[in-house]
Amino acid sequence: MRLLLLQQTMDLTDKAAIEQLAFNIQWHYVLNIPEESDDAKTISEKTLYTMRQVMIENRLDEVMFDAIADKLAVVFGVDTKNQRIDSVHIQSNMRKLGRIGIFSRTIFKFLVNLKRHQRLLYDAIDENIITRYWSTKALAAFAMVKPFDSGCR
Repeated sequence: MRLLLLQQTMDLTDKAAIEQLAFNIQWHYVLNIPEESDDAKTISEKTLYTMRQVMIENRLDEVMFDAIADKLAVVFGVDTKNQRIDSVHIQSNMRKLGRIGIFSRTIFKFLVNLKRHQRLLYDAIDENIITRYWSTKALAAFAMVKPFDSGCR
């Protein structure tokens, strides 16, 4: 879990996180790996992926996020009784979208804003690109949860 937390905190790919685990002495300290053996400092991409899936399936990402948020609130003396409603809805993208899903959603939002603010540029885009990324079906292809109804087309 600590490896996944570091990976998400540093916004690293699986490959980059595995490389940091293998070679970064700061990560060894944080992850409490005093051994010098290669076995203690290596993990396969498949194992990392499997660990992430287990966390998601057991909703451990939510538990971890809540525990960290609660600890930070105590450390910084934040009174959560007077909290804005929109700040309560922060959740990890780890559960909802994979990397391709985030990429697809970003393109979708870009097209929405381009159409709204730069209609001439939007009209110059090939129809295949718009069809590929600007539909509920396109968003659902990579999402791990049901996408919102865009209502844009």
